[in-house]
Amino acid sequence: MKNLFCLLPILLLTSCATPTRHVGINWDGDFDLETMRAMISAEVQASANFEVRDSLPEFKCTQEDFFGNGVSIENLRGHGCRGFRVLILFRPAISQPGTDFILIYLINPDGKIIDWKSCWSDNCVGGLRWKMRDVNSDGIKEICFVLIRGDTPEQLFAAYTVESSRFYPLVAEEKTYFEVILEDVLLPNGLLLHPLQPGRPMLVTDKLYEISVRVLNQSNKEIDLKDHYLWISNEEGWCGGGVGGYFSVETLKPGDHVDTTVTIRFSERMCDRKINFTIKRADE
Repeated sequence: MKNLFCLLPILLLTSCATPTRHVGINWDGDFDLETMRAMISAEVQASANFEVRDSLPEFKCTQEDFFGNGVSIENLRGHGCRGFRVLILFRPAISQPGTDFILIYLINPDGKIIDWKSCWSDNCVGGLRWKMRDVNSDGIKEICFVLIRGDTPEQLFAAYTVESSRFYPLVAEEKTYFEVILEDVLLPNGLLLHPLQPGRPMLVTDKLYEISVRVLNQSNKEIDLKDHYLWISNEEGWCGGGVGGYFSVETLKPGDHVDTTVTIRFSERMCDRKINFTIKRADE
């Protein structure tokens, strides 16, 4: 089974003003998909919990308009029988082979999003689905990720209940933690690729990461960036998915810079810990 901390810098603000109280959302109602997405986005971004805000790259992935996309809400009983709910966002693959993706949010009785989990699966081995199941026969159903493969029995990937106002795994997905190295790269044409968070971050498999990179023109000539994008150069040691970082300018003058963001998921740990970046043409 292949399943962020967000690498974007965290800015800590201090103020003498009284902080605005975060009020949860009333999720009851017949909302269309666009309205529901807007409600979730606002709730996640307003959360005081960094771990909840950390889900934004994966939430953006569910906003792509693929056939079969949808949002569901299910009740989930927590410890002490408190009434929690689960928001389930499903983004099926649009190709074969491709990747199915499910993102779930835990909503407390006040209507606030307080936790999240996600699951990725290659559709060449089956279809990823979610189900409510009583996996430990205690009379309470859990939210589960399952793999469906024709007439064969469903394969259970993960099952979550609620304890201490968080998702608690009764069956946990297998994950691998690994360190990567982010360093500057100077291209032959004089472009310096500078990760805005250089160092050795610790990552985990099957989670989306946003890596921001500054591209600085250190040459003495204007460089064309039209129809180009930033991506990793050592793909032979990488397995996963992602989206390259396109540029907001078509050309870069000497001494100028432009920032862009690469979104990437690792389904396995990198063979080489160092992530090298390069600039590619869109038609390559």
